[in-house]
Amino acid sequence: MAHQKVEIIINFLPFLSKEKILPFLEKRNEKLADQTLEEMLEGLVNYKLIPILLKKAHVKNTQKWQDCSLKEKENLSNSLGHFSIHITDTKDFSSAQCSRGGIPLDEINMHTMESLKTKDLYVIGELLDVDGDCGGYNLGFAWLSGIRCGKSL
Repeated sequence: MAHQKVEIIINFLPFLSKEKILPFLEKRNEKLADQTLEEMLEGLVNYKLIPILLKKAHVKNTQKWQDCSLKEKENLSNSLGHFSIHITDTKDFSSAQCSRGGIPLDEINMHTMESLKTKDLYVIGELLDVDGDCGGYNLGFAWLSGIRCGKSL
């Protein structure tokens, strides 16, 4: 298979358009005055991502928003809203894994698979916060939860 150059653009703040990130950060700084950029980003993005975003923006984690130049603020805003990654290689399909997370089980009637929060909403499989070891366990749960849901309907 021929290798292709692939670029992925990620907006880590999808609730904001790219143009609204800088004003959002300005407002956030007003509420979190005198915090470092690292502290200011906590709760917005995963803590493991913060050093990567700051490095890409060419700012120090100990820097404060009010001490940044306009260019540095724009760089950080761009890092958050238009993060570019060039994919250089992938593993084959046998290495594929699902991610974790989903709707908590305590929000689901496990007999019917209906949401306890939203009537007539049924949730099954990997939409739920359930994950098993590799070897078909996740698929088995998806099928069985689907069967249980179908029978209850």
